[in-house]
Amino acid sequence: MAIGNAPADDVSGASATTSKKWEKVVDKEEICSEKLAYSWAAAAEQRRVGRIDIGESQDAFVLTDVLAAGECEFLISATEEAGYTFWDTSANPSSDFRSAWTCEVTNTALAAAVWERVKDHVVLEITFDNEDDERFERDLRGTWVACGVNENLLFARYSDGGHFGPHSDGCTVVDINHRSLFPLLLYLNTPEGGGETVIIKDEQRECPIPTDAQGRYTARDDLVIERVPAVRGRALCFYQTQMHEGAAVAEGAEKYVIRSDVMYRRKDPILTSPEDREAFALWQEAQLLAEKGEIEEAQRKFRRCFKLSRGLAELYGM
Repeated sequence: MAIGNAPADDVSGASATTSKKWEKVVDKEEICSEKLAYSWAAAAEQRRVGRIDIGESQDAFVLTDVLAAGECEFLISATEEAGYTFWDTSANPSSDFRSAWTCEVTNTALAAAVWERVKDHVVLEITFDNEDDERFERDLRGTWVACGVNENLLFARYSDGGHFGPHSDGCTVVDINHRSLFPLLLYLNTPEGGGETVIIKDEQRECPIPTDAQGRYTARDDLVIERVPAVRGRALCFYQTQMHEGAAVAEGAEKYVIRSDVMYRRKDPILTSPEDREAFALWQEAQLLAEKGEIEEAQRKFRRCFKLSRGLAELYGM
């Protein structure tokens, strides 16, 4: 679904990969999009979405009444019929960091309907022009305009103490001028207990992550900004580097949520020639290879892409 955020200070080699648990991203085989066939367009006109800002920040907020109860019930039923699998498909999965079952689907109609409902309430435009800003990255320079919701949707089910430890989300990069910036969580039910999304101060990145009595990773209490309850039909949106946690659901309870993104386009596109686009595609391939630990092949592709596009090399300071 997404790629993880690479360190901004080195995009040419081994340090482009990260072993930090809070940035781990797993891709899964998708279910058939037809499983979610529904009259989304007609329903979109009937919603009256509201917005609740979290604290003093304008970058984290709850959107109310995004999905109707019947829509949520349909999505739960349809994805259960398609089947969920444990989120970590590795040979030795563990549940100390995350315990969830997921399924992934690309559905343009649902994404378009959600966009129609939330487009007047999200961060419509964001500019990156201050290199001293902690969010600044070389390839983000400029102004970005919201343009839609990511059609690639990750459904997750948490049950009987299921949780998601402190982490920041990966991002979806379509090309150098089209990418996600704000994750969007859509709650499909209201758990009988627990399941809040915990917004966490960035200091947690530099501190050891404690565990609870059940051995689950969880944020330090003094670093919690807000605990956002999971309420059916609501959505939560925040900037992509925001640390957050999915609190454990109560025993006997379940939580269903969709992970998507608000997508953005650069207002004044850069590196638009065929050579530039090819070079950036190579850069993305190199990033993924580095994340998999295939360092030599990643370095080879990094060298190729920077040779192909001088503009891309200059963008990353190479």
